[in-house]
Amino acid sequence: MNQTDLEQVYDSIAQAIDAVGPEKTEVFLAKLSLSLAADYDDLASVIAKINQASNDL
Repeated sequence: MNQTDLEQVYDSIAQAIDAVGPEKTEVFLAKLSLSLAADYDDLASVIAKINQASNDL
């Protein structure tokens, strides 16, 4: 995926977060994360991405 694709993904996630509202944002992000993780065949890669995403918040 190139930078333009990633920006489109970011925009889509931001729009979905706005659409579900603050009371459902956490559930939406959890469902999205599990859905995307299901596309990986490597548990270690998924765990690494989780750790990477939690850095520098």
